[in-house]
Amino acid sequence: QKWAQIPMDIDILLTHGPPLYHGDVCETVDEELQSNCVGDAALMQRILQVQPQFHICGHNHEGYGVTMHKGMDTVFINAATLNRDYKVANKPIMFYIKKRKTKIKQ
Repeated sequence: QKWAQIPMDIDILLTHGPPLYHGDVCETVDEELQSNCVGDAALMQRILQVQPQFHICGHNHEGYGVTMHKGMDTVFINAATLNRDYKVANKPIMFYIKKRKTKIKQ
């Protein structure tokens, strides 16, 4: 499984596509899934395990914005700047990284 390769000690996770329920809503319903949420369920499971400070994606243009997941401190950012018609429509999203409480071994 590709998502198992995500290390447990990361602060920022950057993927092309969104996890399930965060930045993954589309205007149309996927017939196979019977849902308008098109995020990756396995990716979401791995994020629940790793709990990085931030998860950033952008593939789903309609899902632009910032969300949180109940019981987690992870900030989910869909930073897609283009809309569904590939026109620049969304502003860049700025975020700040908290300093680690423990030192990283080198």
